[in-house]
Parts: sequence; structure tokens; C-alpha cells
Amino acid sequence: MVDNKEILAAVSVAIILSVASLSVSLYVLTTRVATSTSNTGPSETLTSGRSSNTESVFQSSSSASSSTYESRLVGSFNASCCIEGVGYDPLNNRIYAGITTASPKSYNSSLLVIDGSRNRVIGTVQTGLAPEGIVFDNDNGLLYVANSGSHTIVALDPTTNQVKQNLSIGNPQIGYPYLLGYNPWNKEIYVTTGSSVLMLNTTSGKVVTTLNVGNITGMGTPCSLVYNSATHDMYVAGAGELVLIISGSTNQIKGQVLFSQGAYGLAFDSIRSRLYVEGTEVVHNKRGFASQIGIVYEVDGLTNQIISNFTVGGYPDAIGFNPSNGDLYITNTTAYGVTVVSTSTNTVVSNMTWLGNEGQGIGYSGVVEESFFVFNPSNQEMYLATADGSFLLFS
Repeated sequence: MVDNKEILAAVSVAIILSVASLSVSLYVLTTRVATSTSNTGPSETLTSGRSSNTESVFQSSSSASSSTYESRLVGSFNASCCIEGVGYDPLNNRIYAGITTASPKSYNSSLLVIDGSRNRVIGTVQTGLAPEGIVFDNDNGLLYVANSGSHTIVALDPTTNQVKQNLSIGNPQIGYPYLLGYNPWNKEIYVTTGSSVLMLNTTSGKVVTTLNVGNITGMGTPCSLVYNSATHDMYVAGAGELVLIISGSTNQIKGQVLFSQGAYGLAFDSIRSRLYVEGTEVVHNKRGFASQIGIVYEVDGLTNQIISNFTVGGYPDAIGFNPSNGDLYITNTTAYGVTVVSTSTNTVVSNMTWLGNEGQGIGYSGVVEESFFVFNPSNQEMYLATADGSFLLFS
């Protein structure tokens, strides 16, 4: 049986890249299944709060299912920053977002602290330059932040927002800290750099293992981490043709899962012990023209064998699993929206698309590029952070 700590640690976070000088707005939207069988979903006008003429349309398409999703804007806030990473603190019900603001001469970085019950910014914390990977250690109650710009990992007490440890990580040969993953079974933080995966012991604060994965054929640069709560192993994707399996017992590579083409986004279903791997495949039409389609693979978390796959259209970017309803949420960079998939049937239950003027609010085409999900178990809802700094909340 999976305990609460492992369920919380199994939440997958896909990290985004920094986009300078963009305004951040918090859009809180709830979705509820309606009983309509119409093929035209309801739509509403959403005002971003930036200016009176900034508005976009949230449209739900039910072409894949008879159910439709309705959305409702319930709040927003503004700040001059860009989001580089996000994490969740279950003890204090807070969401932390790493931000970097740009000026002509410098960059300034900090963590936004968001109250998870009110979806409101309540403060900022200084941890270092370019905070990206953010994970919470349920055993010692500390939040770990990877600062890729200052080459450090900071252990933060989220109750007081005081820095407890400041560790220098990486070097020019292996790169510097970027993504973080937490293994509650061996109490280690997994750190990705440009070519390696490091294991950091949270008790001693020291790196205990360094794995060079950049020289493995078909791997690529590590770009996603997720914990397998059933086997206590860690999966690492690198936008190549395989996903590595790192043993939680030995800290060594114990195997790999091969895919026909690129595999980069990871999410783990801790209820059914399923790994979901997001990627793309190139297809050709009858005239020989090539195009890319989004595809998600379902992998048995106990045997690491591919069970099935299904297409999600366009070019997917972020993927997240909601353990409260068993749904997968997948962003689509070509349709500018989110696809919702029921894991019980592996079928699309909703395609939610944002339409509007380019560069305004959630109508901007970069909204679902370089985005990521994080789950809030207190309200059982999924947060999507987008490239323009918007937070969207789904149930």
C-alpha cells in the first residue's frame, strides 16, 4: 500500500524555461463535468486583470466525448516576473514558484509564496539566482530549491522561510543543478545537470552518487524526473528514445524503457502503478508529407513494459496526473490548450482550447509551451503554470 508521503512525492512536475520580462497573472479556473451531449462546448469570456481590453475565450471542445467542461475565473494577481519552476509544500499548503525578473543590466530571482487555500501570493523568499527545481521533503519538512544560476541547492524551512542549508552543486564538466526529484524511500534528492544525475543525501547534505547519463546513446539531456512509489525507483527522461530507471536501493541504473521516438514528459499514477511517458512521433500522409503528432505511452510500473499508447494531437509539452480523479492533463502547443485523458479507459474526455489575441493574457500562443503541472492535494486540483506566467487551476 502506498502511503501519503509517497503519493505526494509521486506528483510529477515538468519544469519550464525562463521567458524574460513577462507579466504574471494568476488565473484560477475550476472545471466540472456537465451532462450536455452537444458537440459544441460552452465558452466564457475571461478578463485577465491586466487591462480592461485584455480578454480571451476559454472554449471546451467535446468532440472526443459526450461530456463537456465548464470553466470559471475566480481570481487573478499581477507581478513583473517569469516563472522557472514550481513546487508544493503539503504541511503548510503553499505553492512555491521560482521567478526571475529581467532589467537591462541584471536579473533578479526569488520564490513566490502562494497560499494554496486562497490562491493568493503571500510573500517572496530569496534563495539564489534562477530557482528552477523545487521539491518538498516530507520527512524533515524542508523545501529544496535548485538555483541553476548560482549553482546551488538551498534547503528552506517553509514555516519560517529561513534558509537552513546552502550547498554548491555541479561544475563546468557535468553542468549545474536544474531539475529536482525526491525519493521518500531512501530520503535522497535527485538532481539533474546538463549530463548527469546526482543523488543528494538530505541527512548529511552531501552528494552520495553521480551518474553520467549524457553519454548513453538515445538519452539526451535529462529533462524530466518522476518517482515510482511501487518500486521506489526514479525514472529519468532526456528527450531521446529511452527513459532510464535508477534503482532506489543501489543508486545505479537498473534498466531502461525504449520508445520509437522522443520521450520527454513523465507522470506517475501512484494508484495503478502506471508510468505515463509523453512524446511525439512523425507520421506521413499519402502524399509523403511529414507531421508530428503527440503520443502518450502507458508503462506498467512493476514490469516496466509498455502496455499501450494513445495520441493526444499536436505537440504536447507538459503532463500531470491528478490522483483524486485519475485523470491525466496534457498541454498541447499547437492547439493552445489542455487535453484531459481518463486513465481508466485511456480515452480523451475533453479538449480545452484557449483562443484570443496573440500576446494578450491566455490567448498568447506561448501559453502552453514550456509549461508544467503541480497537484494540490488540499483542494484536489491541478495547477498549470504557463509560459506567460499564468496559473490555471483544474479539478
